[in-house]
Amino acid sequence: MTENVGVAFRAICKTLNYNKALVQHWAQHKPMLIDQLNESAELVAALDMNLDNLYLVHDAWKTKDWRGQRGQPPTPLQLAENAAIWHEQRKNDQQELASLNKPQSWYQQQLDAGSTPKELDNIMYQVEQKRDSKWGKYCT
Repeated sequence: MTENVGVAFRAICKTLNYNKALVQHWAQHKPMLIDQLNESAELVAALDMNLDNLYLVHDAWKTKDWRGQRGQPPTPLQLAENAAIWHEQRKNDQQELASLNKPQSWYQQQLDAGSTPKELDNIMYQVEQKRDSKWGKYCT
């Protein structure tokens, strides 16, 4: 098992709430389930996705899949397959957003640069006060 597959294996187990004792039990008595976990981990590792997003995939399963809506958890392979679909949709969404190439507002650019909303509000207040000497006195 390569390092990435091992990390993916642990992430799948964590997402599906499979503890170490359960996995050890399966290894002794149901090796077929361990094989399915390994296959799932290989698929997830090949996606090169942020493994923290497996929780988002799991949440999407609960809301979008009819089995998840009935409270049935996904199998490891179902989780991995849904992760592949989710990851591809996310990449497509990011490409579509990039293709729009709309410039961000000044406010959003400043937030992204590390300014706080309060700092930006103060800047806007000062600019408006220079434009209109009565700014801020209309409602007070």
